[in-house]
Amino acid sequence: TAVGIRQAIERWLLDFLPPGTAGSEQVKLQGQVVVEPFGDRYAVTLPDMTINLAGGATIPVGTLSLSLEPLTPVTYAVVMRLPASLSVLDAEGTEIGLFEVGRQRLRGVWDTRFQTMTGLSLSVASLRYSALAENGTMQPRMLLSRAELESSSEADERFLLNGPAKLSIDEFEMRDEDGNRQTYFANAVIETELRGLDMINYNRFARRFQGLAQAFIPNAQGDLPDRETSDLLLKQLERELADLPAFIGDAGMAISITGLVGNDPRNSRGYSVDKLDFTLLGRDFDNQVSRMQITYAHRGFTLLPAFQGPGITPGEISFELDISDIPNTDLWQVIVAIPNDISVYGFQPALNFAVEKIYHALAVSNTLIELNETFINSEEVDVRATAVAMFDNNATYKGVVAVNFRLIGFDELMARLNAEATGNPIESGMLLGLQYLQRIGWTGDPIAGRSNREFSLRVESSGVIIINDRVLSELIQAFTAPVEEENPRRR
Repeated sequence: TAVGIRQAIERWLLDFLPPGTAGSEQVKLQGQVVVEPFGDRYAVTLPDMTINLAGGATIPVGTLSLSLEPLTPVTYAVVMRLPASLSVLDAEGTEIGLFEVGRQRLRGVWDTRFQTMTGLSLSVASLRYSALAENGTMQPRMLLSRAELESSSEADERFLLNGPAKLSIDEFEMRDEDGNRQTYFANAVIETELRGLDMINYNRFARRFQGLAQAFIPNAQGDLPDRETSDLLLKQLERELADLPAFIGDAGMAISITGLVGNDPRNSRGYSVDKLDFTLLGRDFDNQVSRMQITYAHRGFTLLPAFQGPGITPGEISFELDISDIPNTDLWQVIVAIPNDISVYGFQPALNFAVEKIYHALAVSNTLIELNETFINSEEVDVRATAVAMFDNNATYKGVVAVNFRLIGFDELMARLNAEATGNPIESGMLLGLQYLQRIGWTGDPIAGRSNREFSLRVESSGVIIINDRVLSELIQAFTAPVEEENPRRR
């Protein structure tokens, strides 16, 4: 009924914007929720909304309207339209910014059991943000030509949500106050999938967490809670956060960006990347031990202007990282205790203590990290590598590491650098280090007609580091030892 819908929306607003809290001051609501039957649907008008920003600036959003159509006893089809424009006003009411939204569509399915959209379809033809410049004109600062978001999720027999989401963005650009491009990409696609999401308990956690977090936001007079109250709140926050990993089973994310450009107009430096891909897959987050797989690749990376030196800019990089036997419970207990440890011991001691505890937790769990399919390609030197790191509680330094890598084309690079050496002290020092690295490397079989220097690095359980069967400390000692001058009498 209309009364039930109004009460549910009001209760939801009160849960997430409790009166008298910092959140309710930042998002100011005036008026009441209005729900009116309209055929098979319900027309809903939300209270007038104003977003308060720093320095007295505001965004008067106004009232938002949406349509709800019952689908099942617990779900509603939602249709909503966002404002075509939103002004940013300073404390005096002068317009200092403007958001402009082009053709748009927002539809979805609201599930009252989970208090969330279990289906969402959002399309925006264009989005622009302009800010007031010193000359008194509005200058575009952010531009987006198209954005689409599609998501869906279904509940299983345990009332856990499972489903994918996909966000696509075309022609995104950020500019500085002078109109210079700072960031641009032609296209970005972000895909996620969640399995075993306990949305009901997550919503309960979110309400409790929000109330605790808002207690640390300064009030209008800039006051924070006293030390005793802060310590009590931090301990409660630690207890609340302890349950967070149990709210999700598996999670995956994939990001693909094409035509990425970054620029710093202050020094005329920047970079460009033809294609960048990143994936992350985590399994069994709600169990005591989990696993995580990460892949990364980019191609066509270029520095602007080009690096003045050896052609070693990593135009292409790709690797796969696999982390197994991650101790979820133990790690999370360490992480959630960090805020309270900072309050008790100070920032740096608490951070050092946390790193030590994390290292110990990984060692007890025998966590294994594997780096595979790694390559780095540049104009003159290519790198191929594999690595394994195992945390071992029986080892003196709690870890054992093995890394094998090849430098392809390294001898050709050294031949060119030696021939072009100018005697510059800094250049000579770098060249000396590279020459020593070349001498340490084993000579492997040529690859595609290019030289191949091979290296094997091991970190043993005693903490000793060995490179190509030679102890690192001895290599450093030999490299830094002064060269004895020849006795003139022997000439």
